[in-house]
Amino acid sequence: MKQLSLFLALITLSGCSSIGPATGAAPEVRITLQNSSTLRVESAQLVAADGRIVVSGWVHGRRVGTPPTSHLDVVVLDAAHREVGRESAPIRLRFRRHGAPYPDRFAVAFTQWPADAVEVIVAPHSGTKHASFPEH
Repeated sequence: MKQLSLFLALITLSGCSSIGPATGAAPEVRITLQNSSTLRVESAQLVAADGRIVVSGWVHGRRVGTPPTSHLDVVVLDAAHREVGRESAPIRLRFRRHGAPYPDRFAVAFTQWPADAVEVIVAPHSGTKHASFPEH
C-alpha cells in the first residue's frame, strides 16, 4: 500500500491533473491476468489519469537469478473477443542475491480507450518481442 501511495504521489507531481478510479465504461471491463513460466502478474486495475485510462499493477519473477528481458502486453477485447486495442511496456525486474527478483510496478496508458472494451488481458512475455499473442 505504501508503494501505491508513492506511485500516486509521483504521478501527481509529474504533471497529471487528476487520477482516480476509472469512470464510465471502464469499471465494467473485466481484467484477466495471465502468467508465463518466468513471470506472474500479481494485480492489475484500471485508473483514470489526466484524462486517459491506465492499466497498472505489479508483476513478479518466478525464478531465482538474473531476471530475463521481458515485456508486458495489455490487450483490449470487445464483446466478440476481437482485439480493439493493444499497448506494451517493458518489465524491469531487479536482481536480488537470494530469492526471486524484486517485483516491478507497471502502468500502461491508452491515449484512446476503445468504447466497446469489455475485457483487458494483461500478459507478461520473456524477450523484447514475441511471435504472437495467444488466442483467448
